[in-house]
Amino acid sequence: MRDEVYPILEVLRRERKVIGQNLDARIEVKPKGDYGRILEKYKPYLVEIFGVSQFLITDNPKGEESLDGEYGLWKVSHALGKKCPRCWMWFEEEFEEVCPKCSKALGGIHLI
Repeated sequence: MRDEVYPILEVLRRERKVIGQNLDARIEVKPKGDYGRILEKYKPYLVEIFGVSQFLITDNPKGEESLDGEYGLWKVSHALGKKCPRCWMWFEEEFEEVCPKCSKALGGIHLI
């Protein structure tokens, strides 16, 4: 599935200059057949598997570039929200200095 969607990321990066790296991207997909069941099984890990900040399984995908592929209808655009300066991922939720995930990782560390 990654091999199917990665060319769209390249178009947004190299040709359209919409994203600078994959972590700047949001993928939305309307899966075909049993592929939806597979994606749902791995839903908590899809951002890591695809190397993007946001991944959404939906019946109505939206995005700047699209591909109707073997595994589904893919739409890719720039991620929404704010970029964490530590992990470089984008989050729609508000946060102060770093995202909640990084804040938890830094829990016992005092920054100067």
